[in-house]
Amino acid sequence: MTDRERELLNRIKTRGGRVTPQRRAIIKALLESDHPSSEQVYNVVHREFPDISFVTVYRTLAALRDMGEVLAVESGTPETHYDGRQPRQHPHLVCQRCGRVADSPAIDLDALLDSAGGSSWELSGMVNIYGICPACREGCEEDALQRSPGAV
Repeated sequence: MTDRERELLNRIKTRGGRVTPQRRAIIKALLESDHPSSEQVYNVVHREFPDISFVTVYRTLAALRDMGEVLAVESGTPETHYDGRQPRQHPHLVCQRCGRVADSPAIDLDALLDSAGGSSWELSGMVNIYGICPACREGCEEDALQRSPGAV
């Protein structure tokens, strides 16, 4: 068990929640995946606990979000993605094709917000940068090669 898993389980306990095997599995799946959606967490946990409901996964993620321990990231798709590794606001890259979410390297959100608002605004916010992820870009290149007249 990682330190972060222990930290999240302790937060649940101190808030009066029960630490069940299902919640342990939800937290583990959340932390082992890169910005998973609730459905992706459910699919992982469901393999180990076939009787678990989607509602249990969703409520656990929502409770962790409400505690400030998980960051909900809107990706422009119907699915919200969750970041349990870095629960503070930070920039994300979002794929416009598949909805994948990844942390954006080398952007200092605090400095960006300070420069955007100057001294007169009190800002907080989520910064999402939209584009096409490497996997989708690679798929587009393969599709283009298959459609080209000289393709074998």
